[in-house]
Amino acid sequence: MLFRSASKTQTLTGCLRPAVKEGDYLLADAVDPKASGASKSSYALIGVVPPGVRLKNHVNHKVEISGSVGEDTAKRTLNMETFKMVADKC
Repeated sequence: MLFRSASKTQTLTGCLRPAVKEGDYLLADAVDPKASGASKSSYALIGVVPPGVRLKNHVNHKVEISGSVGEDTAKRTLNMETFKMVADKC
């Protein structure tokens, strides 16, 4: 896999969804809450889950995740640094 260099830390809000592979997750319909008119994208969540966070408990919740954004040849990725639940429904 070829990785492009990750960009600076970004904060994105979207819906936490399970990925095809069990135990993996996506941030779907993600947007930068500070950018007006931004298009929605999906990101594969990578990296270490922040302490005390159980992602499976937040599936289908609206969440805010900060981290570095990158891309490999197949998908966008978000290397999680912080996690916050915004709402219990997407």
